[in-house]
Amino acid sequence: MTASRAVCVIIVGLTSLPRPAATQQMDLEVGLLGGYGLEDPYRVGVGATAGVLESGIYAGGVLVRHFGTSSTRILTTETTTTDQSAWIFGGELGIPLPVEPVEVRLSVVVGITRFRANTVREPADGSTPTEETNKATKGLVSPRASALVPLPGFKVGAEIALLIGGDPGFSETFSTRSVAFYAKVVVPIRP
Repeated sequence: MTASRAVCVIIVGLTSLPRPAATQQMDLEVGLLGGYGLEDPYRVGVGATAGVLESGIYAGGVLVRHFGTSSTRILTTETTTTDQSAWIFGGELGIPLPVEPVEVRLSVVVGITRFRANTVREPADGSTPTEETNKATKGLVSPRASALVPLPGFKVGAEIALLIGGDPGFSETFSTRSVAFYAKVVVPIRP
């Protein structure tokens, strides 16, 4: 199944699920998240979200910086150190599910992943090290499920996301799919 077809199936599925009764009031929300992806280059990440919930539909955006990993390979001829990381930018569309007292939301993020790999090669003979930086921007589709507990003035909870992106085409091993787990703090703002 192509990524565009998968997005269409997810959106149709989300819009056909039962939703709570629409309210007359629009809710804005901003939040911070921190988490961990199971595959390189995701690993530890921090980010921010912002969006609006109106008439039982959530629309917003997400920005996450995954710090990735650093690996060193020592050979008789050289030592190679590679640092990998990824930025995720995207628009998010979702719906809340009627599960009390927790706020459950199913959503999908469509956007881009900005991959980066920096490799330093240090020859064993002491000659000048070489450095190579590769960057690539690829499409991203990320189905998500979150659960938030409302507290006075804010909400806390967790989110699980499937990160599905394009192959950056680097010589380093990059995963194009990963599961990520995030902890979230969200502040609702009523205009």
